[in-house]
Amino acid sequence: MFNLYHCKSCNEVFAFTPFDKYPEYQDLSEEGVFMEKPLDDSDMLMVKHKGHDLEELKPIPGTTISERDYCEPVKEVYFEATNGRKRFVIKKWRKNVNEPMEYELIHVSLKIIVYSCEVREKEIKKEWLRVMPEPLMEKTMAFLTILKETAIETKAGKGTRMIFETSNPLMYYQGLNQRCIKMVLKKLKDVVTPLELKEIRTFIREQNQADGVIPLMIRKKFFIEKAEEKEVQPEGSAACVPSKIKPIPVRIRPVEYQI
Repeated sequence: MFNLYHCKSCNEVFAFTPFDKYPEYQDLSEEGVFMEKPLDDSDMLMVKHKGHDLEELKPIPGTTISERDYCEPVKEVYFEATNGRKRFVIKKWRKNVNEPMEYELIHVSLKIIVYSCEVREKEIKKEWLRVMPEPLMEKTMAFLTILKETAIETKAGKGTRMIFETSNPLMYYQGLNQRCIKMVLKKLKDVVTPLELKEIRTFIREQNQADGVIPLMIRKKFFIEKAEEKEVQPEGSAACVPSKIKPIPVRIRPVEYQI
């Protein structure tokens, strides 16, 4: 991600991107004749803020969040950035697809939580009935029941790097960890034969992938609250990872976003 600049004199935030130097094309006639008009938005910004007190802000990876899909061109996006000492929340948006992105430094905190962790019963059942041998058809619900119970008991997604993104930043899929898989198979020993257990083990292994039906559906939501600015340790120090911004009590109701 590109870096941002905060003009302390104007209290404005702007970014330099490769698109700043792209030309503009004007339609001069009904026959479709276009004229190229050179542009350089970065030079215009530097002229506007010449002599001002500027500081560079570096976006913090993994903090970007929005209530709309990644591909949506018109939306509000929030992310955190730091000047090396403090961290801030940046709001990014555009009014329509023909307008450039606008940025604003806002004194709030972002709180992102997981509020839903679902076993995809419909998809699992459909795939189970398609690939499993006849004797296991009657044990579909037993498998789903044990899987749901065990996923809750073991916090099935914890400790695994098998995270599969979707088109929406508030939803993703997460594969089962090994502890959950072992417990599911252990509980099934009282329900199925050894041969059937082997079939189920293969089913879980093959379907616990990005294109499989086993990964859990995780839904998140985020809150925007007023917050105090938080100091950030300098790079290279033992605690260089920014700590969470602690919200302060406010009378306004926090804004909540979820899907």
